[in-house]
Amino acid sequence: MMRGLFFRQSTVDPDTGTYDFLSANPAPGDIVRIEPRIYNYSTGQTASNISVVFQAIPYNSNSNSELCSSPINSTNGGAICPASARTTIGETTIRSLNSLQFTCLDGTDNEPINVTGCADPVYINWDTSNFGSSGPGTNAYRVYVVLNPGSSAGKETYGGEGPPVAITHVSSTTPLVATAPGNRFSVGEYVTIGGVKGLTEANGIFGVGSISGDEFTLEPCQPAPPCSIRSVPGRIPYESGGTATLLDTGQNNEGYGYIAITTPSNVAAAETNAPRDYLESDSLEVVRENVHHDLAPNQASAMMNVPLQLRFKAYSSAVHSDAAQVLFFDGDPRKGASAMAEKVIHPGENGRAGASVWLDWTPTTLGEHHLYAVLEEGSGTQQIAQINVVVVMH
Repeated sequence: MMRGLFFRQSTVDPDTGTYDFLSANPAPGDIVRIEPRIYNYSTGQTASNISVVFQAIPYNSNSNSELCSSPINSTNGGAICPASARTTIGETTIRSLNSLQFTCLDGTDNEPINVTGCADPVYINWDTSNFGSSGPGTNAYRVYVVLNPGSSAGKETYGGEGPPVAITHVSSTTPLVATAPGNRFSVGEYVTIGGVKGLTEANGIFGVGSISGDEFTLEPCQPAPPCSIRSVPGRIPYESGGTATLLDTGQNNEGYGYIAITTPSNVAAAETNAPRDYLESDSLEVVRENVHHDLAPNQASAMMNVPLQLRFKAYSSAVHSDAAQVLFFDGDPRKGASAMAEKVIHPGENGRAGASVWLDWTPTTLGEHHLYAVLEEGSGTQQIAQINVVVVMH
């Protein structure tokens, strides 16, 4: 299992004696050390000759989408591309991991005062020369770490994705309604339906719409095919069979992180005219409950104990590579509310077009929640975005 992915300088800092973590987006041509933590969660078996492959695919942070010609889910937001669309940027092999052992993060885990018994670090040095833009701008990527691709060294299986769930009924309505007892799907996720007899329109890839107990609606993916749900008179009723499997990137034998390659503008490089990072009215939004990836500003509803996606978006007067910190609050931070999450954002990645980070928030209490996001900048004052979310019973 891959748990933790770090982007670092490729040469040792003489002061720290290790590889500094990146504090800004690299420029085209920079060499980036990509270093994950790889775990062997077996309690009794040693893992040997583990193949570790590093892959990159273009990514749009504002729509939380991978970019390719034929995404698996063909959606307006949250697009997932097939693994074949990724570019392999490096690979290496871990010779051995004992049971319950993990690879060290150089200079952090392998000091005696911190962790003992971890394995040697695993990493590649990525040459970003062909991954940036020629002029001012940013190319963002989702970077995958894939263990034993093709199961050549043994299948990687654990509970992040879960096994297929048996379907007991599918309605012939529009949209289709599937019944799968024991499913733990959430609104906005994608599922692969297969093996349904009779109502063959139910086989394919769909978005999970509204949920009621064990039932959930199958929403169309756009554009179709393969995810079209059409109102067809005289549909053959459901006969039997079928399973629903969560379609989720970054599970089982892979994990991922995000990085962007930025070519700054001349304005950003001039100290006398530094870029200004700022927020807009849409800087904090949530994905609507019943419409996948339709973003709602100002006011939204949610269900208790059901994850809700938040998008925070920041803008800049010029393209630049510096990072900033975002703190998320359930309650007004100016009145003492504690931070519930922290993210790193690069407001200048796309200048005035904006850059985004995403957060899953699960409300655990009913009523109105006032959510805040604070952009902390090294050279400016705090800026606050907010949204009201009314939480009701699931």
